[in-house]
Amino acid sequence: KKAAFPEYESIGNIGINDIPVFIKVLERFDENINLTKEGNLLTIKAGSKTVDVELVAENFLGTDSGEPKLEFTETFQITAGTLKDVFGDVLMSTDAIMTFETTDKKLKISNTGKYKFKNQFDCPTLVGGTTVNMGAPLIEATKNLDSNLEISLKTDYPMKIQETTETSVITLIIAPRVDKED
Repeated sequence: KKAAFPEYESIGNIGINDIPVFIKVLERFDENINLTKEGNLLTIKAGSKTVDVELVAENFLGTDSGEPKLEFTETFQITAGTLKDVFGDVLMSTDAIMTFETTDKKLKISNTGKYKFKNQFDCPTLVGGTTVNMGAPLIEATKNLDSNLEISLKTDYPMKIQETTETSVITLIIAPRVDKED
C-alpha cells in the first residue's frame, strides 16, 4: 500500500529474476531506500551506497496480474502467532504432514510423525466437512507473517492465506499434499 512509503512515485512494471537474492541485496541497506528505474536497471540507493539490479525485460513479464480464480468452501480467521505455535508442535516431528479439518464452528489441526499433536480452535464461521493435508511449504511460506490471517480451505485444494495490515496485503496460495492418484 502507498501508506507504507514516506514518499511514493510509480516507476512502472519491474521484473526481478532471483527474488531470494534480491531480498538479500535489499537487506544490505538501511530501512529507507530510494528506487529508480532507467531502462533495464533498477538502482537502489541509501546514503552513499548504491547498487544496480538488472531487470527482466518487460516483454517477458506476463500480463495476468491477478490471483488465480479459486473457490473455497471454508474461510476463518486466526492469528499468525497461533499458527506459529501449531507449527512449533509440528516441527517436533520430521517431515510431518498437517491435516486441517473443519467441523461445526471448530478447526482441528493434527500432524503425522513421531509426535502426533492435535490442536482445536473455535472458529464461528466454519460449517464443517473440509479436510486438507499440508506439508512443510506451508510453514516456510508463512514464517514471516505476524498479524491476523484469513485462511480459506477446500478439501484437497490449495490453501489461501491473506494477511492485511495498515501498509500491505499479502496473499499466499499454498499447494496441498495429495497422495491419491485419480
